[in-house]
Amino acid sequence: MKIIERNIFFKYLLILTKDRVLFKNFVKYRCIFLLIVSLISIQFISNCTITSKEDKKSPEVTILNPKNSMTITQPVKIIAEARDNREVTKVSFLIDDKVIGEDIEAPYELKWDVAFWADGNIHKIKVIAADASMNIGESETISVTVSKDAEVLTVIKSPKNNSLIRSRSQIPLKWNPQEGAIDYAVAVATDKEFTNVVFSIITSKPSTITSLIKKGRYYWKVIARNRKGMWGSFSKHHSFTIGGPHPPKLIAPKNKYYYKSTDIPYLIWHSSKYATEYQVKITPGYNRDVVEFTTVVQDTFCHVTGLEENWHTWSVRAKNVGEVWGDWSKEKTFYTCNPEIVSFVTIPAGKYTFGRNDKIETIDYDYEIMKYTVTCKQYVQFLNQAYSKNLINEETKGYYPGDISSCGLLHIFRC
Repeated sequence: MKIIERNIFFKYLLILTKDRVLFKNFVKYRCIFLLIVSLISIQFISNCTITSKEDKKSPEVTILNPKNSMTITQPVKIIAEARDNREVTKVSFLIDDKVIGEDIEAPYELKWDVAFWADGNIHKIKVIAADASMNIGESETISVTVSKDAEVLTVIKSPKNNSLIRSRSQIPLKWNPQEGAIDYAVAVATDKEFTNVVFSIITSKPSTITSLIKKGRYYWKVIARNRKGMWGSFSKHHSFTIGGPHPPKLIAPKNKYYYKSTDIPYLIWHSSKYATEYQVKITPGYNRDVVEFTTVVQDTFCHVTGLEENWHTWSVRAKNVGEVWGDWSKEKTFYTCNPEIVSFVTIPAGKYTFGRNDKIETIDYDYEIMKYTVTCKQYVQFLNQAYSKNLINEETKGYYPGDISSCGLLHIFRC
């Protein structure tokens, strides 16, 4: 049934419903009317069936670009011409019999990122068109060679190659997005051959952050995948090294410092960038393999107790937020004395030798003196301090046990 016939039919039907006289006649002659309607309906259905059977013609498709037998070295636009007796509804582009894209409007074209096919081999291109009646038309298949030089590698942005990272152990990785890629695979390994992968992920974004990884040198690379599941080629690998914060610089005590028996060692050092904690280590001067004191602090100082009388070596290292320890600082040494054991000795009245010439001196009263053990160096230091305060003069000597110095104290010392 033609469209004009249908329009006339509905026009007369509308007039019948509005005009009462005509409508009465319509009711009177309804049998005749129904017969006419039936005949028109049969004609309409017949025409529709004939029309659908007549549209069996498939679209005609021609590939305009690229040309057959071409060698492709860069992304190329596939251009096709599709014609149909009615209307083309969809055009599909196939590479090696796999659909890589579609277009629904003329001009029918698709940009082909050949980087995912850059293997130096021949690849087949075909275009298929469909119309509203689901008739399918195919172009002739053309063959092109995709050069290996057409390979487009993903370009790594950061961290820079051979970077030393001291601030963290979860490393942000970034690369340039690749055209045609829907996701990326990232691999981080301890070796260039990537036999020991410590981190890997597939992500749709051109960036990611690694999990916590240990101190050391690592290599990483990226590969892109297109919407049809085809992988490109891996980027050139880059490397980075995870290290802890810089070793702190020791401030006090100065190297080879001598603590008095009444002093408590107080260690101070400079802060280190990226450090969140510090570890202090003290070893005996005679054996670096033995740790006699260690502690972890967040400050840049600490007090030390419980050390034996001896020379000691100390150093400090820093840790960052990623739980990575840096290297130990340069060592310094200091000396500690045992705490003084104070006792008092009663000196009875009597005669005593004095000085190197055994001069006899009489003391007619009893008195007490403080007694403790000192080293020769301590004794010399004691005398020098007394001399600097004008408590003794240059003639004061301290050579023999039992001497009574002008300060009135008896000192027993050993060498």
